[in-house]
Formats: sequence, C-alpha cells, structure tokens
Amino acid sequence: MVKLLMWVCLIDWGLFILYINEMPVGSEVIIQVYRGKEKVELASEVVDMDMQLRGVLSKKARFIPIKLIEEDGKVVSFPENLHYHTIITHGSSPLIWYEMSIRCIQHPTTGQKWHIILAEKEGKVHNRRENYRLYMGCGGTAQVGDSKKTAEVLIKDISAQGVGFVMSANDSRDISVGDKVHLKFRDGVEYSSTMFDMVTNVVRIDDMDNENRCLVGCMQDKYSDTINKYILNKQRERLKKQRQ
Repeated sequence: MVKLLMWVCLIDWGLFILYINEMPVGSEVIIQVYRGKEKVELASEVVDMDMQLRGVLSKKARFIPIKLIEEDGKVVSFPENLHYHTIITHGSSPLIWYEMSIRCIQHPTTGQKWHIILAEKEGKVHNRRENYRLYMGCGGTAQVGDSKKTAEVLIKDISAQGVGFVMSANDSRDISVGDKVHLKFRDGVEYSSTMFDMVTNVVRIDDMDNENRCLVGCMQDKYSDTINKYILNKQRERLKKQRQ
C-alpha cells in the first residue's frame, strides 16, 4: 500500500505545537489531491460536530470535522493510494502534519454526513519559504523509490528542509508526488567539494514553460542541522569573495 502523504497548514499559531483536534471552527480548508503530476483542489471548512459521533471513532482519535465535500451530488472519497496536501487557513503562517487520512462518517441518528481529517501526531508551524534556499546549479543523479533506474538531474537549490531539482520531462514520467527520491550530488567546488547523499520526499512537480523539463520540489522528514551549517559556511564564503 502506498504511504499516504498529507500536509495540513493552519495560520497564526506562533511556535506552538498543536494537535489536529485543536483547529478552530470556521477555518477554510483546501484539499489538494495529487495523481502523478495532476492536481485537483477541493474546498471545505472546519465545522462543529455532534458529540454522538465520538462513538463512531475511537475515544483517543484526534480529528477535525469538515463540511462534506461533494461533486455532482456524490460524496468525494479519498483512497489511500493517492496523495493529499490539506491546507487549513486561519491567518498567515502554516501548520503542517504528515501521515494523515480523510474519511466520511455519518451521524447515527440524523444521517448527516461529514468528512473528517485524522492525524495522531502534533503539527508544527512551518513556512515553505522561511528557510534560506542556497542556489547550487550542479549536476546529480536521482533514483525514485525502489527503482534501480538512475536519472541525470540539475540540482537547483537546497535548504535545511528540502531540495529542488530539474529533470527531463521524459524522466519525470516515473515520478509522482509522495514518492521518495534518492539524490546524490556534489556542490561543484574544485578543492573543497561536499558530497550529498539523501533520501527526500516529492511534494510538487511543475512543468517549466517552453522547456521539455520539470522542476521537482522535495521536503526532508527532518530539519537538517548539517545542511544548515553547510549553507551558512557557503554564505560566508560568497560574502568574502564579494568583498575581495
């Protein structure tokens, strides 16, 4: 079974770590559904819910109820072989969770239905742009999942939490949002080059205008202090060169 990958973003909670069931009623919800490189967005909002529904779920389950999502009069399902980013907006700074699921539940008496988003782990405030991205511009290789096939890529930039790279449109047919990618590359410095060997998660794939290439964005499972130190050292080196 394909691992379900989801992001949930909530706004203006500072540096607090929150559980999904602490999200406020009325927050806007956008669920981004990915199938390969295709993306569909579905809108909803966090709603209040009858306590009788606690009997439908485990007493320990952490979840938020959202307004039922329908298309053409039919309830939308969220199978686990697809990948989702769920964005809950209530201000300006996102809060993110991984390993989530979406289910439809029904009130045992009234028959009313809701979708619910379940997440047992805590979320942390995160802004995709908050970490400095260091331009690399060096070549590398990428292997998707358990495949032994290696693709040549151009490493665009790197941060303490992710990496962006460019690959041919032909090679991108083998990659989808949610895949794990094994990347290897050197920073290209002749005498003090650093070798990178990392496994990271694909979170977006964008076609590049008028080019037969794709830009792939990846996130690491954890913040990397090693990469952060590398970026700080590179910034110092570049400042020294600019002053010479």
